[in-house]
Amino acid sequence: MKISWLLPINVLLWGASIPAMNYSAMALSAHRIAKVPDAALPIFILVLLLWAGFIYWRLVPAMQNPYQRIIVLVLFVGTMCLVGLGALWVAFVVAVATFGL
Repeated sequence: MKISWLLPINVLLWGASIPAMNYSAMALSAHRIAKVPDAALPIFILVLLLWAGFIYWRLVPAMQNPYQRIIVLVLFVGTMCLVGLGALWVAFVVAVATFGL
């Protein structure tokens, strides 16, 4: 696989994990297999933030100019926010379609 595809694939996997984690937690709670506590949400958020930091650290190319680094960081954070918002919307739609309001 080309190196240039690793960044978009990892960002999409990061975004796809948000609805997957939400659906898994709701399914476990709905079927009374395991009650997912409310304290799990900060853990999910921490895992997602650490994963995003790892993606930035390993896959975003380093820039020599500090201004370019700031621009790349702002673009990365903006992209991750947009992907995250889209993933939250998908998670909401899937949850409502499956479990109802």
